[in-house]
Amino acid sequence: MGARQSSARATTTRSRDDDEFSGYRFHAVCGANVALSPDRRTAMRRRSFKDGVVFSDRPLRPRETFEIEIVALEREWVGSLRFGLTARNPTGPSPPPPFAVPILTGKPGTYVLAGCAVHGTVDEATTVSWIRDGYALNLDDLGEIKEGTRLGVLYDPFGRLIFTVDGNERGVACEGLPHDVPLFAVLDIYGRAKAVRVMQSRQVSSLQDLCRLVIQRNVAESRNVDELTLPRNLKRFLKC
Repeated sequence: MGARQSSARATTTRSRDDDEFSGYRFHAVCGANVALSPDRRTAMRRRSFKDGVVFSDRPLRPRETFEIEIVALEREWVGSLRFGLTARNPTGPSPPPPFAVPILTGKPGTYVLAGCAVHGTVDEATTVSWIRDGYALNLDDLGEIKEGTRLGVLYDPFGRLIFTVDGNERGVACEGLPHDVPLFAVLDIYGRAKAVRVMQSRQVSSLQDLCRLVIQRNVAESRNVDELTLPRNLKRFLKC
């Protein structure tokens, strides 16, 4: 009996490791117009311009990037992808809304880039249509956002939201993301966006990045890094 239980535990552990090695998939819960591939790594909006909301199948960890590739665009509509993070669990009681902005962003805990503006809600009493405008990435720019473009989203231990294009970070989009709740990637395959694919390249952290992450986890806020007795260049690296 003991040997069987040990074997079962080992199998479960290997299964979890295999899942993490294979990277993300899209969550099975998705918008009414979304068709997922059998492996849930490709999502396509079948018709119309809405009901294309999809989520990552698990929450992100700090500094872990959820990256997608744009597979297909169409010129029939205006607007394009909406991309960000949400504290809303996809398996909640209500189905995904037809739009990420402004419906998902109308509740605290969701931060979505639409065009070059980050949309969200500060709290229940203070609703804002956007948190920041003029970000260094415009998802509606067809000169940059085209088929084959890779887009990523991540957050750091200080609660800062960051986007990437083809693996390159575009800087901090906003701050103040919650530390105490799981954050899922959320993507609205909206407007000109037709189909996207989850990238499966496994990111292996360097020892330098791992050391930075350990220090960041033990520092409550970014500004507290300045109080550490460390060289200036190292403090700058820890704030990245």
